Order: sequence, then structure tokens, then C-alpha cells
Amino acid sequence: MFQPVRSIWNTLRRKSYMKYITFAVPCYNSENYMRRCVDSLLIGGKDVEIILIDDGSSDRTAQIADEYEIEYPDIVRVVHKENGGHGSGVNKGLELALNGKIFTGKFKWDLGGNISFVKNKLLSLIEGNDMYIVPSSGSNLLGGSMHALINGQPISTFYMLKMEGIYQRDDEVPAKLYAKGVRAGDVKYFDYNEDGDISDADRMNVGKAIPDFYGGITSNFSYKGFDLSLFGQFSVGGKVMSAWRGVNGSEGTDHLGLALSNVKVNDRGESVEQYFNVSKEVANGYWRGEGTSNTIPRPVRIGVHTGYDYDYNVQTSTRYLEDASYFKLKTVTLGYTLPESVVKKLRVNSLRVYVSADNLLTLTKYSGYDPETSFSGSPGNSNYGVDFGLQPVLRTFIFGLNLNF
Repeated sequence: MFQPVRSIWNTLRRKSYMKYITFAVPCYNSENYMRRCVDSLLIGGKDVEIILIDDGSSDRTAQIADEYEIEYPDIVRVVHKENGGHGSGVNKGLELALNGKIFTGKFKWDLGGNISFVKNKLLSLIEGNDMYIVPSSGSNLLGGSMHALINGQPISTFYMLKMEGIYQRDDEVPAKLYAKGVRAGDVKYFDYNEDGDISDADRMNVGKAIPDFYGGITSNFSYKGFDLSLFGQFSVGGKVMSAWRGVNGSEGTDHLGLALSNVKVNDRGESVEQYFNVSKEVANGYWRGEGTSNTIPRPVRIGVHTGYDYDYNVQTSTRYLEDASYFKLKTVTLGYTLPESVVKKLRVNSLRVYVSADNLLTLTKYSGYDPETSFSGSPGNSNYGVDFGLQPVLRTFIFGLNLNF
């Protein structure tokens, strides 16, 4: 539940001190209650400070609180107590906007843009701990435990094994891993504690889901009845976990022999093994011998490696962590307004025809459908910044007519 604390400073006449008053009102975990509650407190204007305390129980209200803090940076401050009160954090933001008229003659061009910088940081954990590893929730197919709350770091910090490449020869494999079945062609993880083995003790801070900055660009053109408008948005610096590829499980587009089932062949009276499909990239690019790949491991079956859940090669690691930066051309609209001499003959005041396209283009290095995808909308949640193959946004085309009588 979010709880706002409103602080009012009233300078009393002929007094050299300030009167400090605090009181709390519950907002409940509802978007409508949240907005009504905070809006009512904002009536006080610049003499009001609102502190929103989040216990991590509602993704949607957490998102709304962050939006209020960005919109009213001098009034609203958000403190997150992630996962029901494991600690407190703070969001700080800066938004810059610039709009201008580039050309104002027969050919008109208006250009505008905005950019927001958001810093999310954990201030403290309960009981004086320096770090809290966020446990996994839901199906293992979502990727397992991959986040940690670390003092002084972003609340959306990814905490996992770091992939360094692929072992190219058997003599490169440490003895402890060799004893577990690891061979040339298997993933090489960074041995953080330098004990010759790979375990949860080798997990490390490898980035964050929240971007460094994001924003939008709007451009409007008009000339002799024609008008063209474009809207684009961008995000830079965040990361996304492509769980749909098969992290922490035996299924996914990169399973390489781990996902199979037994199917009975009717005309033969026996069962045969049927492997699930893999992506074209993996099918053509997996490790086949020294020097053939340093990113995609060899195919193996479950049981080849011992001492790991599911398999050594599909451990929660940066093998599946991708850059979520992008630029999207969200909306393009081209229209034409008929001349007044023409519309008068049609006995109408104005007539405009247009065509509009939404989600027209996405420029990104992400291999999935949409780099914006997140299974959870709340930083600190175990599934924040995780893409499990959720349905992408649709590209739509609209043809329209604006007619005024």
C-alpha cells in the first residue's frame, strides 16, 4: 500500500521558526484512489512536500508514483520498500523539453522533443544488510532469480552469472567443472570468487532494467494543404532478459537438445524422441568445434552436466541479457485538406483525408519482439525487465476522413 506523508511549513508572523506538521492518509492499491489522494494533497501548491512510501505490493501504483515524482520533482518524493519492506529507495528525475518553429512561411515545420533522466537508487535495507537477492516467482521459465537489491545501486539491478564465451578445448575447462561434465563447447562463465567452480557465489551486478534516459521527438510539416506529422520515442541504457530463449529451463528457442518428448509412431508400434524447434540462428550457429562459435554452446541432453538445475549451459546469466535500447517511429500521419473552392461545391465546410501508421519502425539490437516488454511493471520485482515472449504491439494502418458541415 502507498502511504503519502504531507509536510507543510507555515512561516508564522513575527516568529523566527517554522512550524512542521505531518500526517498520513492511506491511498490503497488502486489507480483511482492513488490519483485522487495525491491530487488532493497537491492543492497546497509549492508549500507542500509529499513523500510516497511504497511497500512493493502494487506494480501499477508504483508506476503512478514515479510519474508524479517526475512531474512534480520539487514536491513529490518516492521511497520504495521493495518486496513488502526489504528496504527503502529513492527516484530522482530530470526532464528537459524543447519546442520550436523551424519554418513559418508557406512551408511550415514545427519540431519538438523531450528527454528524461531517471536515477533509481536503493538507500538502505532492513537489519543493516548490504544486499538482498530477490527470489524467483512464478514458473522457472521466467528465468529464475536474477535481481538483487544492493545498497547504493539501482533497484532494478540484474544479479547473475556473467558469460565470458565458450570453452574451445577440453584443457581450458577447470578440473571441478570437468568433473561435472563440462567440456569444450560449453559456456564459460566468469569465476567471480576464483574457486575453480561455478555456483551462485559467482553471481554479480551486470546492469539494470531501468534506462539511463528516454524521451520523444515530434515533427510536424505542412505545405499547400498537405500535412505530415511524425512521432518517435527512444530509450537508452536499460537491459532486458530474453527468457523466451530458454534461460533456467529445458524449453525455449535456444534449448539445443534439452527440450524433447516421446511420440508413438503408429505404423511402427514404438516411441521415438521428438525434439522441440530451435531458432534459425541457433540451429546454424551452435558450436561444432574449436573456433566455430564463442556465443552459442554445443547441443547437449539433460543429464550430461551434473550439479545444476536443468543444465549448466542454461544458467541464469548474461547469455540471455540483452541491450534494451531502441528508437521507435510510433506514429506517422499524412493528410491532405481540400481547398475551400472545392469543398464549397460539395456543400461542406472542410474535408481532409489522411492515412496513419502506428508502430511503423523499431530500431534496436534486441533479438525479441519488443525491447519495452516487461513481465512486471515494478522495479525490484523478480520479473521486472523479463520478456517471456509476450505479445508484441501491433503495426496498424488507418485510412480516415475528417468532414465538417
